[in-house]
Amino acid sequence: MSRKIKRGLVYMFSFLLLLSCGKTKEEQVEETVEAFSNTYFNWQFHRSIAHCTPDSKRWLNYMASQVRQDDIDLLRAQEESAEVEITHVNILDGDSVAKVEVTVRNYLRMDTIGTKGRIEEENRFIIFAKSVGNQWKVRLTSPLRAERD
Repeated sequence: MSRKIKRGLVYMFSFLLLLSCGKTKEEQVEETVEAFSNTYFNWQFHRSIAHCTPDSKRWLNYMASQVRQDDIDLLRAQEESAEVEITHVNILDGDSVAKVEVTVRNYLRMDTIGTKGRIEEENRFIIFAKSVGNQWKVRLTSPLRAERD
């Protein structure tokens, strides 16, 4: 074999090897939504911003503005933090939007304005993510609400 062919095969093999080591879209979405969920459901809204689209920031600011001292006291009294589990990832709309089902356990649910939040054992949430450039970001259009079964 000539040197050019060998070199071409080496480059092609290296390129294919790099592609196979990359994360799938589903894995990327799952990683983003899990990181977001861990911060969001543990009321670390300032850290959640890094995992969201720019237009989602207003909802995180809104949530942060609704935190009451009673809620902070409940969070501090919790023995364990909220636990999240990604149960299903569905890539939609030509691979640019994802619908992710997340189960959240032991989290403080913010109740209606003016009332104290309460600890929920387990609920299911649907979170949407959007491909922005080379990254996936969570897109909020309102505060997250548990799904009704």
